[in-house]
Amino acid sequence: MSDTPTFDVAVVGLDAQRLRLIETVFRHLRYNRYAFRLAAPEAWASADLLIACVDDPAGRLALERARRADPWVPSIAVGDGPTPQGVRHAIRIGDLTRQLLPILNRLVELDALAPGRAA
Repeated sequence: MSDTPTFDVAVVGLDAQRLRLIETVFRHLRYNRYAFRLAAPEAWASADLLIACVDDPAGRLALERARRADPWVPSIAVGDGPTPQGVRHAIRIGDLTRQLLPILNRLVELDALAPGRAA
């Protein structure tokens, strides 16, 4: 059993090809200090992290609902369109997999420091 903290990541609104790329990134996290597990898109409300494509209506809705439910929810807005107001982390679709791991690590670190969250 590993001592690496594991986080469930819900991905909403990305096409199958980009979802497979994210799964590939997760499988090759050998030297990362955190482990990430892909959750079902409908589990976004209970996931530890949310990746939502703002160019897709379902992704935009999941992001808006998550932010209303908990303004500190760690989330990444993905897309080529405008980033919704109040989103702390956004990335263009083309850069998603190349930059995903550093962003996930940063989100986990920020979440541990957020007011009202356990360290």
